[in-house]
Amino acid sequence: MEKNIFIKMVFLLLGILFISSCGDSSDSLSDLLLTKDNNGQTVEIGIDNKIVIELESNPSTGYRWEHANPDGSFIYQDEDSTFILDPDCNGADGCGGIERLTFRAGEIGDGVISLVYHRTFEEEPSEQFSINVNVL
Repeated sequence: MEKNIFIKMVFLLLGILFISSCGDSSDSLSDLLLTKDNNGQTVEIGIDNKIVIELESNPSTGYRWEHANPDGSFIYQDEDSTFILDPDCNGADGCGGIERLTFRAGEIGDGVISLVYHRTFEEEPSEQFSINVNVL
């Protein structure tokens, strides 16, 4: 009788292990938060996951980060960029902070997110940020 219980327990455990390993591998991929330290790197993300990029900015100078290569399908900007004032500024005018840009992976594939930091009336950007993206 004990042998039958042992065999049933083994099959139960094997079944649980099998079922848990059948999940979609992209489930383990999650949203990413990137900063200037990630410039030039390659990242992997699952479809419909977000990439949030936070970069130093000071809009009072006329500069802002802008998506330089939008194609609208592979990776698209999910919402308008937002500015987070540096808390050490205590509300002072002309103070810098962080500009947050949010992107979402729309299709499986490989591509690039390129950002430029510039004034809209100037041709050359002051800074650039770029990451290679693999959507799985």
